[in-house]
Amino acid sequence: MSYKSFRYAALAGAFVAFLAAPLCSRATEVVINTAYGLIEVDLTENATPLTVANFMGYVRDGAYDKNLIHRSVPTFIFQSGSYVVTGEEQIADVETGPPVRNEFGASNVRGTIAMAKLGGDPDSATSGWFINLADNSTNLDNQNGGFTVFGRVREADYDVLDAIEAVQTWRFAPPFSEIPLRNFNGGGQPVTADNFLLVSISELSDFDINAGLNDAWYNQATDGQGFFINVFPEIGQLFISWFTFEAGDVDTGLVPNLGAASHRWFTASGPFDGNRAELTLYTTRGGVFDRGTPSPVTSESGRIELIFANCNLAELYYELPEQNLADSIRLTRVANDNIALCEALAED
Repeated sequence: MSYKSFRYAALAGAFVAFLAAPLCSRATEVVINTAYGLIEVDLTENATPLTVANFMGYVRDGAYDKNLIHRSVPTFIFQSGSYVVTGEEQIADVETGPPVRNEFGASNVRGTIAMAKLGGDPDSATSGWFINLADNSTNLDNQNGGFTVFGRVREADYDVLDAIEAVQTWRFAPPFSEIPLRNFNGGGQPVTADNFLLVSISELSDFDINAGLNDAWYNQATDGQGFFINVFPEIGQLFISWFTFEAGDVDTGLVPNLGAASHRWFTASGPFDGNRAELTLYTTRGGVFDRGTPSPVTSESGRIELIFANCNLAELYYELPEQNLADSIRLTRVANDNIALCEALAED
């Protein structure tokens, strides 16, 4: 089925579901992966069925992978969903399907997600969305038919909204006249993909962490780094080992030897609940492979937040305050051998 055919079918199906739906509310959940942490959002599938079906069509098609936050206005909103950063580090338009009918109902208060649309056309929303950083109900509820709120950010993730809001914005040619850029000072400095605030959106299911997740995991974009995940259900703890290198210390033309001074061993452990784990991150430096001396040194150095979408997809956010490093990584398994076990345990 083509992208646009899928969108038409999704909207038609949502309308039928809306007619038959009970009055009780139910929610689809997504997680927005940012460089400042993970944002969980409960979507109002019952109240705004057409809008949620439209949005989830883009999520499931992968259209919201590496989207650019192209507009940020402090004490107002930040906006994304319209532009994607390609593998060539170019900005391209998100391919859009047909516009969705306006379903305004809930107010545009802090922490809500709403659809962007064209001025003077209430039924023009396609892929663009924004998150309200303040109570904008007086303004946004009363213009252009009202802006359709279709979900709410989990309150525990408001600190991520605040971190994005605090990023300095810069003025370039429209539509990038209010674009936030991190680690950018102007003064002739070229803008690169590393300066962009990118987001990726994944669907969350009613998934519970289980021992079938015990495996080697990695991110395809940084496959020189590896993760090994161990779940201990009997004590409700999750453990991660993460192997990487000190930035800038490794000659990429050489094969590094075990125990090289640039090697870094990260480990993290902590409790999990449902599909989420909150972990304390430790750094181990020094030591030589297969030798007792010199002894390695391990110290607490940050935190990890890990959210599993299913048995083969997770979003990992890490924060290393001393190094001023924070980012998120999408993880998949190195091999698929244990997926069947994970799925069987998830059904129990």
